[in-house]
Amino acid sequence: MKSLFLSILFSCLFISCDREENAIKNTTIMGTWKLTQAKISDGGIDTKWRGVKNGYEYTFNTDSTFTSTEFSSCSTGRFTTSGRILALDYDCENFNTGHENDEGKQTRYFRIENKTLFLNPSTCIEECTYKLKKIK
Repeated sequence: MKSLFLSILFSCLFISCDREENAIKNTTIMGTWKLTQAKISDGGIDTKWRGVKNGYEYTFNTDSTFTSTEFSSCSTGRFTTSGRILALDYDCENFNTGHENDEGKQTRYFRIENKTLFLNPSTCIEECTYKLKKIK
C-alpha cells in the first residue's frame, strides 16, 4: 500500500513538473519582435544575412493572442507553440497567404537566442530564415 501511494505521488510530481516546464518555455516568445534580417536562398549557394528596412513586427501576448504587421489584410490571431513549432492562426475570415497547413494555420520552426527570434517557415524548400529582434 505504501509503495502504491509513493508511485502515485511521484507520478503526480512528474506530470506537474512537465506542465510547468512547458509553460515556462512558452513564455520566452512573449513580447514584441521586429524583423531585422533575412537569409533566403534562390537555389544557389550564396545565402548571407541581409538587412531588412521597415521590417514587420509580431507581438505575442500571454493570453495566446498575437498581432502582426506582416500582412495588411489581417493583423490579429491566436498562436500556439509545441516544441520548436510556432503555429499562427489568423482570425480574419477568408484570409489566406498560401502558406497555411491543412488546419489553416501558418507553421514556423522557431528558436530564441540572446533576444533574437529565428523563424523558418515550414513551407520553405530552400534556405529561408528570418531574424527578429526583441524590442519590448
